[in-house]
Amino acid sequence: MVLSRIAVGTASSVAHKGASTAAISTSFNTRTSSRPALLSLLAVVLAFTATFLNTAEANTYQPVSYSATAVLGSRLYIYGGLTNISSSTSYTSQFATLSLTNAFDTDDLPWEFLPGNITTAMAPGAGSRDQRRFIVGGSRNNVGHAPAIVFDSSLRTWSQTTDLPGDTTIMQNYHRDSPGMSLDQTNGMLIQFGGMNATNNITNDLTLLDTSKASNAMTWSYSGSLDSVPALYAPILLYIPNNKQTLIMGGCDLMDSTGTPSHCAAFDTLYTLSSDSAVSATPKASRISVNGTVPSARLMPCAVVMSDGNVLMLGGGDPTNALADAWILNTQSWTWFQRNITDFPVDGIMGHSCQLGPNDQILVIGGHSGVNFVQTPLSIIKIKNWSWACHYWVPGFSTGIKVGLAMTTVIVVGAIIAGLWIRWRRNKMAALEKVQGHGVKSKNSIRSKRTGGSGGSGRRKRSSKARQQSLEQQEPVELEGIQYHSHAYTREDQHTPEWDMTLTHGVYETPERGGIYAGDFASSPVGSCSSTIVGPTSSVMEEDRRAWREQEYEHRLESSRGMQQGHMQGEHERVEHTRGEETQIRPDLKSEIP
Repeated sequence: MVLSRIAVGTASSVAHKGASTAAISTSFNTRTSSRPALLSLLAVVLAFTATFLNTAEANTYQPVSYSATAVLGSRLYIYGGLTNISSSTSYTSQFATLSLTNAFDTDDLPWEFLPGNITTAMAPGAGSRDQRRFIVGGSRNNVGHAPAIVFDSSLRTWSQTTDLPGDTTIMQNYHRDSPGMSLDQTNGMLIQFGGMNATNNITNDLTLLDTSKASNAMTWSYSGSLDSVPALYAPILLYIPNNKQTLIMGGCDLMDSTGTPSHCAAFDTLYTLSSDSAVSATPKASRISVNGTVPSARLMPCAVVMSDGNVLMLGGGDPTNALADAWILNTQSWTWFQRNITDFPVDGIMGHSCQLGPNDQILVIGGHSGVNFVQTPLSIIKIKNWSWACHYWVPGFSTGIKVGLAMTTVIVVGAIIAGLWIRWRRNKMAALEKVQGHGVKSKNSIRSKRTGGSGGSGRRKRSSKARQQSLEQQEPVELEGIQYHSHAYTREDQHTPEWDMTLTHGVYETPERGGIYAGDFASSPVGSCSSTIVGPTSSVMEEDRRAWREQEYEHRLESSRGMQQGHMQGEHERVEHTRGEETQIRPDLKSEIP
């Protein structure tokens, strides 16, 4: 098939460059097998360079008119068209897609380019029943037998439909220029009507393609002429979901000797083809007379079914001069009325196509006015305020705002976590310092907690002296023949007050505690890390233990502060003198006294 040869030829240059790259890689493998790592890196670089060179030119969007377009899901697809208005054969295989899930400005379109197939123009586009495949049907330069080519958006591959059945003389080589085409969403049949055949005659032939099958298994059915509708070149076909009908209108019915349409059909008469009739053995269309002010006859305007089921028609040619008007057809009353659109191009527009986008926005693709392309390859019509705009809008936040919010969220959450960690760390350190405070404190640690001023130092001095005198005045207490002494002394190396207490049995009494207790008690030097009474019997209550520790800690702190001022030399001497005159205690327990 010629179409197959064209497709193979289109990809031959890319395959040749890829093969050259592979040959270079193979040559290097042969000569430098001792350096596999370097060779692999070089092969990757060469492959990337070849890919870049093959696609660099395609990544620049070329303005076009008369292209095939369709919206599948949340993406717009644009294929082929004329790249030079002055040349009717400047076909292209440019294939671009655009995501409709994010907002964008029409002067900076985020195109994504896909591999093309044959070069084409004047070929309508439509989606399949599953909205997964993009179908381009009919072509001015189609010299093969394939009536349509199909792009699978999931696999990103092209395929061809089967040949048309029926009279091959009428449909010779399927050279069908500018037919009308629309998908019947009820039965999944792609309806193709009219156009110009291989003998340069305008036809009223009706053909159907079953899009519910796999791409390479889609089959055409040829229904012959639709006798109730005249032969039309480039007619408008639209499926009206509310009516379950395909609308046929417009188009041109006469051509001059140069192949340019010389007379186009008026819009006072429309035709509808029901879904049931389209798949019947003898499909028939119904003729409808419209009301209201009727638009003037025109060639190739764009038309689209809006969300309310009515039809919007924009621009077109008369047939060579671009028109700058917009019309709405009410599909319930079949009434035309003109629609004013703010900022509509003053020079008019023709050769464009229209698609319904999300959020009541009409996408106007390509087109030209006179001999020049329109300013932007894509424009937006806002139905809510009927304005011609250059910004496509989606609900919610833009991509930039979403990124900013995500970064802000990360920073805030990170700050909260860091704050909680710092707080936990401080609490842990505070608890550790509190526990360590019950042990022996060094001279530098005690000095770091002092406060300046002679008044405070004097008060600490007097308090320390008074406490020392009170301790010295305490008389020994007789505990069943065993004496208990409570006094303070100072170690010269640590300057830390200590309690001296021996293990006793029975009853002991001390004036400071103001009570008499019975049981076994083991002494623990106040200067030790534990500073606790060891092994009390159940007669010693827990509250008494805490009070004991607090008393001895407060006494130790007050005494140490006074001694740091250098005013305790006399106390040192008296304590040493007192230590030498200690009361005799039991010999077997003397080793426990520090």
